[in-house]
Amino acid sequence: HFRRRFPQVNVNLEDISSTQQADGLYDGSLQLAFMRLPVEPPLCCLKLSTEKLAVAITAEHHASLASKLRNENDYRPLADLPMLQLTPERGPGLNQQIARFLAFNNIAANIIQRSRDIQTLLALVATGIGIALVTESAANIAPRGVTFIPLFGPYSSWEVGLVWNPVVEDPIRDRFIEGVKTHRLV
Repeated sequence: HFRRRFPQVNVNLEDISSTQQADGLYDGSLQLAFMRLPVEPPLCCLKLSTEKLAVAITAEHHASLASKLRNENDYRPLADLPMLQLTPERGPGLNQQIARFLAFNNIAANIIQRSRDIQTLLALVATGIGIALVTESAANIAPRGVTFIPLFGPYSSWEVGLVWNPVVEDPIRDRFIEGVKTHRLV
């Protein structure tokens, strides 16, 4: 909608960590970011959605694990499985969320491999070498054969929003924000 309304404006999307996004917003090199909330002042935000953690697992093992998690009414069976994870520097916010979830559920994760991106994690899950705790929205980019088991309870979800620095003036950015508020473009 924004591109049709303002075709002369160049919009670029980049996959970078929340820390890098915040730094870019503070120094003015980024106008907007989609980030985990809350954010620190002077940054402002507009809540867009709630994201959830999910277990990425091969389709052939999905039913067995889903049944165990449901029957035992806890997540301790996850400790028995080899786990894949994003490298700490690539996904610090997600890794912290996962760490809080695991700690709350008294799970010592058996991390066997780390990767710098979600696509590689999901490809590794597809090979059957392990599971991964990822965002439920990762299902949108998952390879065939990978399914997801949503997780519930404390530390299993967080808010995501559109974030900007109002100290840096930018009328184009402000039009985009108004468009999102008016049309819920995102």
